[in-house]
Amino acid sequence: MVVSTKWIVRQLHMDGKDEKGCSFVHLLMISTFIYVATALYSPFLSMYYTQHGLSSTQIGILGLFSCLSALFIQPLWAKRADETGKAKTFAVIILAGMVLALQTYYLGSSFWNFALSAFLLAIFATSIVPMLDSIVIRNADKKRFNYAYIRLGGTIGYAIVVLAVGPFLKQRPALSFALAGSMYLVLLLIVLFLPKSENRLPKPEEITRKIDFLAIFRLKEIFKDRAIIYVFIFAFLVMLGLYFNMFLPVYANELGLGQDSIGIIQCVSALSEVPVLLLIRKLTKKFGALRVVALAGILSGVKLFITSFGSMPVFIISAAMNGITYMAMYFACTQFIYRTIRVGRDSEGQSAFCLVQTGLGAILGSTVGGVIIDWLGVRQSYLLFSGIVFFASLALAIPVFIRVKKGKLTAD
Repeated sequence: MVVSTKWIVRQLHMDGKDEKGCSFVHLLMISTFIYVATALYSPFLSMYYTQHGLSSTQIGILGLFSCLSALFIQPLWAKRADETGKAKTFAVIILAGMVLALQTYYLGSSFWNFALSAFLLAIFATSIVPMLDSIVIRNADKKRFNYAYIRLGGTIGYAIVVLAVGPFLKQRPALSFALAGSMYLVLLLIVLFLPKSENRLPKPEEITRKIDFLAIFRLKEIFKDRAIIYVFIFAFLVMLGLYFNMFLPVYANELGLGQDSIGIIQCVSALSEVPVLLLIRKLTKKFGALRVVALAGILSGVKLFITSFGSMPVFIISAAMNGITYMAMYFACTQFIYRTIRVGRDSEGQSAFCLVQTGLGAILGSTVGGVIIDWLGVRQSYLLFSGIVFFASLALAIPVFIRVKKGKLTAD
């Protein structure tokens, strides 16, 4: 153990030459294992809670920990990483914490045991994607790699894993936490081999005053383009629908479906991202990121409406829309963020995006959604949220498109 600890420290402070930076394969491996690890537990977590007797309201309460972490803890990880310039070190710490947090699910299966595990998980889980995304996008840009192709590794890896482990977890659902922990450990080792430059990043430039915690809420200090506000509103609406859709396993369980069915649905959902990732770079260049995220918001409402009809074929059709909703929004947002970020604010920029997604979107989508499901029922709740997402996106898209056409907003 002493030897391994020394090796880890040596990797974090390695002095070897790394002028060539990250290879495409290295970045592809990071992107792939982020989603391989996620696929081993996240899609099945709501059904796992349901099978242990938790109500939709209780599941929503457990989801609140991720919301609060995204709002108040995740920005601190990002801010500290940017202040020190040591993105690699903080990524390793977060991944190590994730490995340990997942194992706490073996402490018991009561609501309070799950609450402890969900709390510990939230401290680290909400920071993994924004932290590693900022690293991957930064290095991909240096080498002129197409980020969409790198992200494709995560999509395909996720699709394969959820399809393969679904039937297995139907018989042994608790093993998901050990399997996910092992994959996060592999990801940690991959991150350790990032170049030394990831621990020697430029410090944030001063804007008008010393940066403090609340800077994450002051978008003008992180971004150069005010159009980021509209991008984030549409992203919030997409994530509102996505996080409400976390109750799909609850809906499926109500219809007598199991983890194997969830695996098939999630596989279709992931594979729907492939054609989008192959074309999205051209689409965002032609139509602009702002138009892409606006359309994704409108289609997210349509997706929830389709899901409300409640059958396996309907769930498959809905899952097939994931690419044109979530992935289109996600790629357009990450690219818009990278192009408009201020110097030294890479982690905070992706963190602000995560705050909108995992924080605000999750609070209403999962926490409030759980209460509404227990009140109205699953189908009626899906209809309600589909109307909210669709009409809010449409109402905002019309004036935004008009302003873009008149040249008052940047679409790119």
